[in-house]
Amino acid sequence: MPYIERKVNIYTSRNRIFDILNNTLNLPKWNLVVNGVAQLTPEKFFVKTTIGDMMSTRLETKIDEKITISLEGGPMKKMGYKLNAREISTEVIIWAEFNNEEDREKLDLLGDLFLKSLKKYARYLQAGFNPNTYKK
Repeated sequence: MPYIERKVNIYTSRNRIFDILNNTLNLPKWNLVVNGVAQLTPEKFFVKTTIGDMMSTRLETKIDEKITISLEGGPMKKMGYKLNAREISTEVIIWAEFNNEEDREKLDLLGDLFLKSLKKYARYLQAGFNPNTYKK
């Protein structure tokens, strides 16, 4: 199965990044890829994205370390986040498994957009601004 991985260093704590990523219902507020989220069960969500609507199911959560998700209805079958603490930053890795090699370029671009959105939002919070006034 094809696999992609994108990385970025964000100058904030691993805990802050994990809290942002762990709040699935908040994704539309800051993530340019996600347009809407509805919670169906504690671990299952209906997600509207720029590449279509998907069912997202949380498979694994390790606090401050990683989140793994299965997806139905879109080009990705599984995705996740890995967080590595650095001296003054957090290395954030987003990865995805997908079926169709033709989707690689599109998914690479979406991964980059996701990480840019996350970095911008994390910096906003790090600066002490109110998350309720954030505009993506």
